[in-house]
Amino acid sequence: SAQIKSDYQAALSEGGEVGVEQGDLGQGFAAATTVVESEYWAPYLAHAPMEPMNALVRVGKDDAEVWSGTQMPQPMRGLVARHAGLSADKVTVHPVYMGGAFGRRSFMSHVIEATILAKETGEPIKVVWSRESDMQNGVYRPASLMTLKAGVDENGKISAWAAKRVGGNINPDMMRTMLPAVLPGLVPEGATNFVADIIESFNESWSIDSASIEGLCENYDFPNREARHVTVNHGLPLMFWRAVGHSFTAFAKEVMIDELAEQAKLDPVDFRIANTETNPRLQNVIRLAGERMKHLEVPAGHSLGFAAHGSFESDVAQVAQVSVDSGKIRVHKVVCVIDCGRAINPDIVKGQIEGSIMFGLTAALYGDIQLENGAVKESNFHNYPILRMNESPEVEVIIVKNDDAPTGAGEPGLPPIAPAVANAVYQATGQRLRSLPLTLA
Repeated sequence: SAQIKSDYQAALSEGGEVGVEQGDLGQGFAAATTVVESEYWAPYLAHAPMEPMNALVRVGKDDAEVWSGTQMPQPMRGLVARHAGLSADKVTVHPVYMGGAFGRRSFMSHVIEATILAKETGEPIKVVWSRESDMQNGVYRPASLMTLKAGVDENGKISAWAAKRVGGNINPDMMRTMLPAVLPGLVPEGATNFVADIIESFNESWSIDSASIEGLCENYDFPNREARHVTVNHGLPLMFWRAVGHSFTAFAKEVMIDELAEQAKLDPVDFRIANTETNPRLQNVIRLAGERMKHLEVPAGHSLGFAAHGSFESDVAQVAQVSVDSGKIRVHKVVCVIDCGRAINPDIVKGQIEGSIMFGLTAALYGDIQLENGAVKESNFHNYPILRMNESPEVEVIIVKNDDAPTGAGEPGLPPIAPAVANAVYQATGQRLRSLPLTLA
């Protein structure tokens, strides 16, 4: 892991590929009275769903059946058809409830294993991965090293925003997974891998995987902005993780926003409101969360942090109430305001937000996949801990009434939680935490 981070540091000196470019950065920085530049780190993460990977497959002479919890029933059907030597219309999929997924159940090597064994033996085969097998031989959220340099003018407006991210890309590994599932069985594995290799080469040299920089220079009024990307791939298989790129870019962006506000001697909520004139829906949730923040009864020894982020077409602002005791960060309460369009079932929206916050807090406080001698060290929850019930904060969810078309609810609640907690820790201790998981010096 230390070598990977060192490689990322070295790659920061490269120009990289431009993914977003607008305005004139030179003019923006020239107009700035305050300039801040910082570096942010987010590690590899495992998905670690409660239910390990499993599948039951029966392969007959002319048909097949598969029982498994998956995020992608149709591609699963294609994988079984390919490895059973059947056409897809001869495969019956029995989707079952998933004991957690978060992107992990879109990667289905366990289904392939069960299919191959069922075909060879002529017997129904159930494959269940141990948690150790999944955590040490599964797929991971990419690690990211990000730099942000931003300027604020005399009117408190962000005049320049320059971002760079170094790390691996998700889409090439996703294509290696999906192409065999969606292309006809007559297309050999070698051909699908060839296509995936072309996509990876394209991402490294000519284009940018949008999932690698999404959210890094969005949401705010950035008249002069740029996002660059340098691909560094160490071969660890990468996959979508809850909130995808927003899960790490929001951390960098929202901690930087607080840093800018402080250096410009502006209130962090007011600063966000002033710089979201072109994004009224996000501005509204910031305003509502800020008003709720003013009325919170904060016990002695507790501090508040704020963050806001838009993702999956929804807008979210969060307030984290935090205490720090002997270096231990404890989150006591989270207020979350979400605008996700028309909430068809508010209870489901509330449940998704609560789950996103708990999942995000696990990553913010504990998540860290380490590699040693080319292998993942973590194996189970004893050394890859998750948030326990006695650590879980009270969560207050405020759903904005809106008759617009419904937008995301399962993922947008996650990105703001890590920066909200980091910003609260700064208020409590004066230490600015720019690396995940959040650890005090």
